[in-house]
Amino acid sequence: MNFASLIQQIQLHPIYTFIVVVIVGAVLRILFAQHGIYIWYYLVILATLIGAVVSDHSAYFYVFLLGGATAFAEIISKFSSEPLKALKTPHAFVYHLLNGGIAVFALKVLTLYGAANTTELDQLKNVVIAGLGSMLIMRSKLFNIKVSGEDVSFGPEQIIKIFFRFMEDAIDRVRARYRIDFVKKTLGNINFNSVYEYSLTMLMAAQALDEARKEACRQEIMKIRAGEPEDAQLRSYNLGFILMNEMGEDYVTELFGKPETNWLISAPKPAEKTDAVFPELVNVNNAALSTLPFFHKKEESLPYFAYGSSMCTRKFLERLGWKEEEKSLYKDMSPRAAELHGYRLAFNKKPEGDVPGEGAPNLVPAANEKVEGVLYELPQVAADFLSKTEKGYHSIKVKVLVGGKEVDAMTYVADAESSVEGLKPAKEFLDLIKEGAREHQLSAAYLQQLDSYETLPTSFMPVPDSASINTQTDAGGQTM
Repeated sequence: MNFASLIQQIQLHPIYTFIVVVIVGAVLRILFAQHGIYIWYYLVILATLIGAVVSDHSAYFYVFLLGGATAFAEIISKFSSEPLKALKTPHAFVYHLLNGGIAVFALKVLTLYGAANTTELDQLKNVVIAGLGSMLIMRSKLFNIKVSGEDVSFGPEQIIKIFFRFMEDAIDRVRARYRIDFVKKTLGNINFNSVYEYSLTMLMAAQALDEARKEACRQEIMKIRAGEPEDAQLRSYNLGFILMNEMGEDYVTELFGKPETNWLISAPKPAEKTDAVFPELVNVNNAALSTLPFFHKKEESLPYFAYGSSMCTRKFLERLGWKEEEKSLYKDMSPRAAELHGYRLAFNKKPEGDVPGEGAPNLVPAANEKVEGVLYELPQVAADFLSKTEKGYHSIKVKVLVGGKEVDAMTYVADAESSVEGLKPAKEFLDLIKEGAREHQLSAAYLQQLDSYETLPTSFMPVPDSASINTQTDAGGQTM
């Protein structure tokens, strides 16, 4: 079918042509959304194929593919860690077009000069000569001269070398931005000191990586551990680049895409989940729509009763690893004054610093007594992180009063082996508790009670009897 007959078919069947165009447009839109710039490669190949079929010159299609394959080989040789992702840059696409165009031009020159083209073997020879021979010619040089101690070639090679250098630098800049975003996203909250041994072990998964390269990778990781920078987050970024250069992005995603809680530097920020049938509508800038439950569902939260230093905003943010400017996250947890009946505040928990004679806050069962504190709606991811930081404590379920209503909540009490008799309140903890009590406007009587603790020579509370505390152990062995 030539071009004239194709136009004639369009004129005879305009409605069918319109339908075909609409369908093709819809398919292309879907492909663009899923494959990005890769679709341009498909379209160019398709356009070349159509052009070759319409003009009855199928050899031009094959020679174009051969020329593009040459460009593909050059690009993957330069960007060996993620060669296919390097093809996503516009510069790589243009380079493929250039190489394919040169091959097509070479075939046209052979045809004009009367190259044999009668048999299929002749056509195959012409395609190979044009596709590979033109690349050899374009990469040839007539002679070299020394300029400032550097060899400079004269001939077609110099043109290709300049363009390829430009193209390589451009692709590298685009890929560098993507790699930075990838590493920051994947290892943006990973503590190097917690994962370097795990990373060294997981290198054993690579079968094609020879021992020399594995050892070199191990040495690079150990250099990070022994040297600069001191910041655990920056060390993690370095680790990410080392593993990505050697094993690729998918490997790094597999290692750190679902991090363990004890790997984290700070508690994960609470995120919103969507159950929308059309999730893309959630991004519409429409305040009314964004408030509908159909579009948004907040992440699961856990009521958490804080009676110690976590009542203090700045200390609680520090414990979660959140910055002072992220107080909006604190407000999202709806802190409210609350009361826990049947318990008494004690300072009989042996502190982490092992300060002689000083104790950290704890709860002791006591009839007709109460402890005042703050109730948070703590995101589940933050609760999991907090459990790792509360060393020497375990979680229990309690019922607290908030605004006259009883609410199920979780709080922490000291482990039996962490409780010690004869301790006085640690001033560090007592000051933070008093600061948090004033901040959340706890009762004047409770503030006065906190002030009285400063005069106590030792803890007047008995060691809590673990058997008297109604605990429930979950499947993972943690007491809730």
